[in-house]
Amino acid sequence: MKTMFWMVSLLILGWGILGTGCWHRSSTPNQRAERTSTLYTCSMHPQIRREQPGKCPICGMPLLPISADPAQAQPRNPRDTANAESVPAMNKGDAMPMIVLDARQEMLAGVHTTIARAGSLSHTFWLTGTTIFDPQRVETLSAWFSGWITRLLVNNPGQYVHSGQALYEIYSPDLLADEQTYLTVYRQWQRGMITDSSLLMSLRQRLLRWGLSPRQIEDLPSHVSTGKLTVYSRGAGYLTRKYVQEGDHVSEGQPVMQLNRTAILWVQAQLDPEQIDWLSHLKSLHIQLPAHPGHVFDGRIAFSNPVVQPGSQVYLVQIAFSAGSVPVQPGEMAEVELETDQPIAGALRIPATAVVYASGQPVVWVETKPHTYMMRHVRLGAVNTREAIVVSGLKPGERVVDQGSYLLHSQYSLTYGAGVNMSGMQMSDMKMEGKGSSM
Repeated sequence: MKTMFWMVSLLILGWGILGTGCWHRSSTPNQRAERTSTLYTCSMHPQIRREQPGKCPICGMPLLPISADPAQAQPRNPRDTANAESVPAMNKGDAMPMIVLDARQEMLAGVHTTIARAGSLSHTFWLTGTTIFDPQRVETLSAWFSGWITRLLVNNPGQYVHSGQALYEIYSPDLLADEQTYLTVYRQWQRGMITDSSLLMSLRQRLLRWGLSPRQIEDLPSHVSTGKLTVYSRGAGYLTRKYVQEGDHVSEGQPVMQLNRTAILWVQAQLDPEQIDWLSHLKSLHIQLPAHPGHVFDGRIAFSNPVVQPGSQVYLVQIAFSAGSVPVQPGEMAEVELETDQPIAGALRIPATAVVYASGQPVVWVETKPHTYMMRHVRLGAVNTREAIVVSGLKPGERVVDQGSYLLHSQYSLTYGAGVNMSGMQMSDMKMEGKGSSM
């Protein structure tokens, strides 16, 4: 009986071992290859490699499946595997790299194209200067005769002066003597003591030379002579400078004050030598004054003159503008925006965002047909923050990618392993589905 028991036990144990081995048999080579032939990576960060689907730990974008074999590392849309077949295979040595996207991929990448056009290069640069009154419209008022300034009726530089407004009052003992002589002769002529009016007219002319107006002379008999003369402005303008104070003595011809007869002011600024050529292609000019926020003034070049200083060359430019009713004072800081439009013969103009630097060389992506984009090496001319001039490598009318080129290069780098220098690319071109951001 014991022998029978041990035989049955050994039989059951052997059957269990064999059954377990059959149940957990090894995977076939094809099954193992299938599990390891697909990896998941991020189109923005190709260094990320995962064996399971998920999101990029850096940007949050969904990871795309790729083949573990570098020769077949073409990313696939997990929701539409048919789209993967739309991108043709390509070798690294191909002269014209090409990327094919469907409409959905273009929308996610924010791909936008524009036409390469012949034209001029727009360039905007800023100058800093200070405001001054137009020196061609400045008038210096001098004393008509020697005397003492008894009153200044306009005191504040920058104050607006109306035509006919009283400016200052001056006293002269010589004027007082001539006024008294005129009054004496005038009263004698009125009483008939003098019948010849030539002496009276001679004294009248003398008072006119002093600066008295005919009305002031006519009013002398009804007023007490004081030897004081009030000087009036003969035109409108702004007080720019005072040379004297009340009580000062002035000589004949000595400056008393300075008026600017117009609301036109200048901004005096300096140009670098390399900026001089841009003035001949000036398109627009705008002036902003930090002391008067919210006001933008249109200007024009009024005068420019190169001045050579030891060790450097400075180009002085005077920019005229009308302040209107804004109380602009001389000496205020001004910021000048100059926009130029320089024609470049035989070249094409494209947005600066369309240019990508691959291995240090400028390239653009050209839409050769719908949904198909080809990388093209170009030679650049002048480049600014908004536009670039292409000297060769493009034809007029070709469409270049000006938004989303960063993603195209990421796709190209991920797919074909080409060395692409992404420095200088604008991250605003990215369309992150995982973060829900939009361009």
